Amino acid sequence: MHQFLKNYFRRDQENKRLQEPAVATQRLFFLHLPKCGGTSLDAALRRIYKSSGHSVVHLDAPASKFAAELLQETMHGFRTRLLLYHMAVQRNRYISGHFVYSDIAWKVFSAEWHFMTILRDPVARWYSHYFFNRDKPGQDHFRISEPLEVYIESPQARSLGSSYVSALMSADDSDSDDAIDRAVDNLQRFPVVGLLEHMNVLTADCERLLGITLPIEHHNKNPRTAEEQQREITPQIDARVRELCEPNRRIYDAVLSRIKEYGSWHRT
Repeated sequence: MHQFLKNYFRRDQENKRLQEPAVATQRLFFLHLPKCGGTSLDAALRRIYKSSGHSVVHLDAPASKFAAELLQETMHGFRTRLLLYHMAVQRNRYISGHFVYSDIAWKVFSAEWHFMTILRDPVARWYSHYFFNRDKPGQDHFRISEPLEVYIESPQARSLGSSYVSALMSADDSDSDDAIDRAVDNLQRFPVVGLLEHMNVLTADCERLLGITLPIEHHNKNPRTAEEQQREITPQIDARVRELCEPNRRIYDAVLSRIKEYGSWHRT
């Protein structure tokens, strides 16, 4: 009976802990790579930081693209300016959006801000990005209009296959071995890196390193079902997409290897 009561009260305390809103205390920058499950993760993190009474900043991607065009600046350069500004604002505790890695942000602010990101299997991410931006309702600056067999031979399709590299080293030369190695080196500076296919590891790392529990819901669902997508993907198209995604694959595999070795991105 004594052991039964101990187990009962332990379960009761655990249930109460899970029901209590998480309290965020550390400053966190979430570098959101598109179509990697980041929208759901970001929504959970924003809820936690807002409920803790902290100032939260989220990049409006279309607006920042439009403003960069008005100023005749590169989109990534303009967004980096915004990132540095928001990191410098003392009341801010959480920043998220489709930024790129910045050496300046790291050198100046890494003592105050934790850097975090999440990746996804590159081929699955490539298809998700293509079908989402082709089939989503409405019109915006990021829409894809070409059919799949045409799009795979475009410069945009090639860039999509090396997007992890370009986002993690802030440069256009994203196919070379040196660029990929530098992207991995930059990623190793992040205290928290997750994979969509291993969300249990990411949530455990967040709880251990940041002290927050992540109740994650699924947002930004693709308008086309997986079955509908597969009907358009021929073996020839799939082989080409896998070739395009090789730079991103090397980044993903580096993260996967470390998670498999340590059971966590964070080495203890």
